[in-house]
Formats: sequence, structure tokens, C-alpha cells
Amino acid sequence: MPSVEENERTFESMGLARVRMLVGTSGLPQHMMSDAIQWVALGEEKERHRRIGFEVEQQQIAREQRKIALSTLRAAWIAAGAAIIAIIVACLAWIFPRV
Repeated sequence: MPSVEENERTFESMGLARVRMLVGTSGLPQHMMSDAIQWVALGEEKERHRRIGFEVEQQQIAREQRKIALSTLRAAWIAAGAAIIAIIVACLAWIFPRV
């Protein structure tokens, strides 16, 4: 009977999706089934942690991008205000030229 480590090496070579399918269809020998169930559970837990980490990272990136967008918007409003003031000054200079 193979050891747990040998079974895990076998499962690693097959991959999580295939072992999950074999566990679901009882396609493994009975002596491997318990190890396979534990290995699949551990693999799914690792996948879940990886997915949660990815989602947290995506949320952080989204927050940073929102901050950048708001800063850019403020800068655009300031630039627009400065442009309007410049246009008003230019119009007044054209209407009331200094002699």
C-alpha cells in the first residue's frame, strides 16, 4: 500500500481538477480515496486563499486608481479655472488697451 507522500506525489502529477473529478466519481482505489479527499480539500483551501488574496489586491488597486482619478480631476478643474481667468484677462486687455 503506498504511503501518503507517494499518493500526494501521484495526485500532484494528476493535478487538482483531475483528482477532484476522480474523488467525485469514486474513480480511485479505495486505499487512496481518503488521502485524495484530504489532498483535494487542502488544494481547494489554497485556491480559495489565493483567490481572496487576488481580490484584496484588486480592491487596493481600484482604490489607488480612484485616488489618482480624483487628483487628476481636481487638477483639471484648477487648470480650467486658470484658463478661464486667462481668457477674461486677455479679453479685458483687448477691450481696454493701455496706451
